[in-house]
Amino acid sequence: FLPLEADTEKTAASEIPPVESVEFLGQRRNCIWSIQPVEGQTDELGWQYSTDFGIGNTGWLHYCGNVSFVRRRCWQPSFYSDAADEDGGEKVRARAPTTFMQKKSPSSAKEPIFEAVLGDVSIEALGAALEMDDWQDPSSLMYYYWKEMGSSELDIGSWTDGGSFSSAVKGKVRSIEMRSPVPPAPMCPKETRVQSTWHVVILEDRVLLESISMSLDVPCGTSFNVIAVDTFTVQDGQMKMVRTVGVEWLQSTWLKGAIEQNVPPQLKAVGERMSKVVKQWWAKAGSGNGAAPGGHRSDEGDAPPAGNLQHGRSTPAKDRR
Repeated sequence: FLPLEADTEKTAASEIPPVESVEFLGQRRNCIWSIQPVEGQTDELGWQYSTDFGIGNTGWLHYCGNVSFVRRRCWQPSFYSDAADEDGGEKVRARAPTTFMQKKSPSSAKEPIFEAVLGDVSIEALGAALEMDDWQDPSSLMYYYWKEMGSSELDIGSWTDGGSFSSAVKGKVRSIEMRSPVPPAPMCPKETRVQSTWHVVILEDRVLLESISMSLDVPCGTSFNVIAVDTFTVQDGQMKMVRTVGVEWLQSTWLKGAIEQNVPPQLKAVGERMSKVVKQWWAKAGSGNGAAPGGHRSDEGDAPPAGNLQHGRSTPAKDRR
């Protein structure tokens, strides 16, 4: 699909295929591109991982393993015939689900496990803080969160439009790899590698922060994802946080019952710590002009942070998009 005169450096740096039209069935057709995540075959952003590109179509994992050095993903074109159809992307976004949980674990999407009143926190400042490019800036809300959770070796991807997914969602999405402590449990290590997808949605009356995480080093950890959605609203001048959680099963396991029993209380505890983090962050951010500290949105083409989706310490050395 790439034209011969394509700029290779620009192509390598692009987050989506830089191809606006393709030859198909004898015609030149305009197109937009979307990734194709497949449950149990790719991660949430459509990536597959392996040791080498030369192994063919066998041996690819839906998570980054110990000896994963390369990754690939499939993009699919959607064709349109005239300028009017270009508005179709906006219509898709308008109809898109608000969270991944609505599709992956709909039964648990309406069952809160934790609620808290956080005080007079500005919902506009919270939204701006969560949309920041640099989640490791010492003044950022998420830096407080990583510190509270003891996360390390963070490799944070750049933002991707949720509408670029084949099953579109509202908001913005990014991938993060890290190491995190594991609560004491039989057969579990003290810490684990975590492969996660983070999702931020800012609506007129609320802000949502969603995470989908796979713990690679715990027993049966690659058989399921845990999903947590924190919804922030303001009522009578006070911010309220509500957490809902779910488990997405990728493979069957004899530990399913124990996992489904243990996950909710663990994620409830994490929700309590998130509420504490928001209060700590706002105690400093709110003492100034009310804006998110260090917060600016990179709508003018700012360079992404050093650890981005395409390159980083923990991600494979080579990509094939």
